[in-house]
Amino acid sequence: MAEFFDFIKYPLIIAITTWAMNYLRKQSKKDVRPDAQGNITLVVPLFIGLLGAVCSAIGLSVLVFGLLNFDGDDIGAQLFFFILFVGLGLPMVLLRYVYQIVLMPDGIAQRSMFGKKQWMAWANIQTVEHSAGMGELRLFDGVKKIKCHVQVVGFDLLVEELSKRLGKTRAEMGISLS
Repeated sequence: MAEFFDFIKYPLIIAITTWAMNYLRKQSKKDVRPDAQGNITLVVPLFIGLLGAVCSAIGLSVLVFGLLNFDGDDIGAQLFFFILFVGLGLPMVLLRYVYQIVLMPDGIAQRSMFGKKQWMAWANIQTVEHSAGMGELRLFDGVKKIKCHVQVVGFDLLVEELSKRLGKTRAEMGISLS
């Protein structure tokens, strides 16, 4: 019976991971409407925030269980799992509910997951780097750096705007995702 679960477990993990990545890619291709001032706000999909909340809740439940059923022998493992799950979950929650990219007529603004704000004029963008491994697009103006996560809803709109403003194609900017 255990062999059957091993046989089913790994394909199931692969299928769930593939589904999640395809879902996030489809979300990044969604169209985003501008507001009254012509600004377009790009945010991370709700799925990321919910996944982060579930991870954080699991971590907190491990901590609460450890405090209610205190055993000195298990405290190390409980703290490890608390830090692991909250350490994975909290950044996802912050990405969903704090992080945003705003495309404005005169430039691009970013609010990081810690609330730090950056603004860059379209004309000042000197370098565009795409890091597929990190899942982000980095914009440099010589002094400041703005990171745009590829999972944001409307990522393709951002790439189109960069292409139009900088006069470069996706390939020239090093963006392999389509």
